[in-house]
Amino acid sequence: MFPLLFLYEDIVINEEEIKKLREEKEERAGKIAKKLSLEELEKLARRAKGKSIRRTYNTSYTRDPFVAAFAKKRADGICDLCNQAAQFNDKLGEPYLECHHIQFLSQGGKDSVDNVVALCVVCHKKQHILEDLEEKRFLLMKYNYTPG
Repeated sequence: MFPLLFLYEDIVINEEEIKKLREEKEERAGKIAKKLSLEELEKLARRAKGKSIRRTYNTSYTRDPFVAAFAKKRADGICDLCNQAAQFNDKLGEPYLECHHIQFLSQGGKDSVDNVVALCVVCHKKQHILEDLEEKRFLLMKYNYTPG
């Protein structure tokens, strides 16, 4: 709707590189934080200026709402990974599960019923943080999805 243009054509922002640098920074801070006492960590945390830097870098994908609805209905309130009931219900009283693309859309995965599962909030976050290959294989096999 509103196209964005770079002021300088020679600037290329690679999302993966930014993500990698942010993760490395958070990992270094985490290692330092583990060695500090709570008081030392609080002293460093209080030095924060209270403002965050706003950076926009995002690629969004249009997803079919019926694909997500199908995954959730197919799961019937049970997480497709841990096989436990959803931890809570949404505002409509339905079990709250999140639609997850097994093969990420950003990595060429399809927005299709074969590539989505319904996960509880813990398993969904875990998939995005750890990207556990064994769990990914399990989910792919659960509904016979063939990437590509």
